Order: sequence, then structure tokens, then C-alpha cells
Amino acid sequence: MKTMDAMDRPGVAEISAGTLGRTLAAGAAGLVVWELFARLIAPIWLGGPLDPTRLIEAALGVSGMAAQGLHLLTGLVFFPIVYVFMVRPLEDRLLPAMRWIVSGLGYGVALWVFAMYGMASLLGGMSPFPGFEPIAWLSLVGHIGLAMGIAATTAMLEGGSH
Repeated sequence: MKTMDAMDRPGVAEISAGTLGRTLAAGAAGLVVWELFARLIAPIWLGGPLDPTRLIEAALGVSGMAAQGLHLLTGLVFFPIVYVFMVRPLEDRLLPAMRWIVSGLGYGVALWVFAMYGMASLLGGMSPFPGFEPIAWLSLVGHIGLAMGIAATTAMLEGGSH
């Protein structure tokens, strides 16, 4: 049941066990898409997998299991929470007819900018968007896949088309 505050604001997700469960399921779906792409498809062009833990190591100075844990936490929890509690409400307010495909694509590009400019360049000291080499473009595809997995699963679990 939605609270009165949530009913007054269309599109705002209620914080409940069900919403958090759906959010984690969306994160798991998105992370599966990312991992399949990063480990099976990206190596065809790169000669090796996309490895976000290397970026985390460079940007945050953590390594090994801690970097892998941050990667999993980000994909399973943080990115889907931002989608469910920020992107979807904005979508409902600004473009109520927008389907999850549009918001998923936009969110994927935003995640890519965050990773390739915010993490890699500003925090990690690398060139912005790692010189727009193939790894940067494959990262774009991977982040769009991640976001599309989150968006599609969210839409499916909400029972709606957007």
C-alpha cells in the first residue's frame, strides 16, 4: 500500500521490502547482462574481458576482492537504486509516456559517462573516456546493456510497459 506522500507524487517508488527486492532483482539482471557482454563478447574485440575492477583499483586505490566487491555492490545495489528511486520518478514526471527502453538507453549512457569520465579520468587519472579507444566504446555498450537489464526487469516486475 502506498503512503499518502507517495500517492501525491506519481512515480515515486515506495520504500518497502517488495520494492527493495525488485530493485535487487533488477540489479542482478543488469549485472548478468554486463558480465555476459564483458566476458564473452568484449574479448572478441579487446583480446580480454572488460574488467571494471581495474578501473576501481585505479580510481579508488582498492584491489583484489575489495575491488570486486565494490563492482558487485555497485551493479547489484547502487545503480538499480538510482534507477528505481531517481530515474523512474523523473521519467514519470517529465515524460510519462516514455517507455523503459528510452530511459534505459539514457541511463546506460549516463553510467558510461560516470565510469569513463568520473571514475577513470577524474578519480583514476586516466585520459577521459580512455582516449576513445575500443575499450571506451565497448564500455558504452556494456553500460547500456547493464542499464537496459535494470530498466527491463524493473518494468516487468512493476507489471507495466514503461
